[in-house]
Amino acid sequence: MKKEISGKRNLFEKQSSLHAWEIKKCWLRDPMKSLRVFCFERVFCFELFDEIRKDSAPFLALIEKEYLSEIEVEVGVEVCFYRDVLHEFGEPKKDSKLPLKRTFDLAIFSANEIIIIEAKANQGFETEQLKSISKDKEHLANLFSKIGIKQEIKISTIAIYSSKYQPSDKTKGYFESCTTWNKLSKIYPNKKDSFNRADEVYETKK
Repeated sequence: MKKEISGKRNLFEKQSSLHAWEIKKCWLRDPMKSLRVFCFERVFCFELFDEIRKDSAPFLALIEKEYLSEIEVEVGVEVCFYRDVLHEFGEPKKDSKLPLKRTFDLAIFSANEIIIIEAKANQGFETEQLKSISKDKEHLANLFSKIGIKQEIKISTIAIYSSKYQPSDKTKGYFESCTTWNKLSKIYPNKKDSFNRADEVYETKK
């Protein structure tokens, strides 16, 4: 499994580089418009991706997965996993019942585990998104079976959100663990201002 998962490294890096360039172009075309959209999760996820890629240990410790610091892991951002894996393995996508448009905000991959990270900043989790998250383990099991991987892969889902947001116990139950942008600002001081901004932009529904 390590070969298959780590083999996606170039795929994730190319994808991430393209998204990062899209953001830069947006900024160059219209800086003020870019400032207005900076409150959304996408930009903050790329900031976090950059930090985890440089040093994953602080984040892994925060989510109580320190053991992964001792082995090789890969991190991806805006990972359209089902679609990309089917493409890599030459499997037909049109006949698949998998959610091909499902995109993980971030994901960390090791030989035996996939950590799916779902992030929110200016809003909380909606019911439809939680339903989608709840089906990932089943969908991933079906995907691995389809491409012939028999090894058991642990699937974990982590939530990141503003410290102002108070999710219900039911919402928290969809995740293995939860953390906040405020906590991330403390473990990645280089992005302190950005992650504090992510924590501050939360808007309470009226």
